[in-house]
Amino acid sequence: MIYLRPAQFSETFECPYGKGAKACYRDFIAVDLSKNELDNLLVEGWRKFGPYFFVPKCNACTDCIPIRLAPASFVLAHSQSRIVKKNWDLRIVQGPLNFRPEIFNLYVEFQRARFAKADCDIEQFYQSFYLVSNHGLQIEYFSQDILIGVGFVDVTDMAMSSVYFFWKQEEHKRSLGIFSILHEIEIAKAMKLKFYYLGYALEGLPSMSYKFQFKPHQLYNWKLGEWENK
Repeated sequence: MIYLRPAQFSETFECPYGKGAKACYRDFIAVDLSKNELDNLLVEGWRKFGPYFFVPKCNACTDCIPIRLAPASFVLAHSQSRIVKKNWDLRIVQGPLNFRPEIFNLYVEFQRARFAKADCDIEQFYQSFYLVSNHGLQIEYFSQDILIGVGFVDVTDMAMSSVYFFWKQEEHKRSLGIFSILHEIEIAKAMKLKFYYLGYALEGLPSMSYKFQFKPHQLYNWKLGEWENK
């Protein structure tokens, strides 16, 4: 691993999840991580976007909980099975990271519709998803040759970590956010990976709490520094 900036605490900022408190990250910037180094960070609850790694270190809150599951033990719920059937017609392509303008355009469309974000920086987008590519995998979802979803994951010898997924909002009936996770779990299972990391889950916030529905899973106990079965 080559550090471009060593680990430090960020300045405090307003909690993006509406907790009404100040938030803080411990973060660093690094490249050339080995698969083993990335595995060790994932085990300790770290997340990454490109070369940027972070973990929440808020003084008054530990509600952002790392969540993972074992692909070989995952049990498909009835509601999830229906979502799989809804998307039987999709063509799914996976491969190395491959930037194209249409991918960025879909990202911009998603940010505007989902978060009312008026401006998206193409350089920041590239840095977040394409700048560090040695562990990255890109998964594209097509309906009648129209790109409707793109997912990014990191893969090591032990695990797959979901990084980000965005989709065409007109396709909301497909529940593509759920479907993308189900498909990634299947990929991780086929690759015989031990764990699949879903990022952080947060009770009471629909955009984060939906992750609890993937069972059985494990949650990371920040205080004990260990994973617990749920």
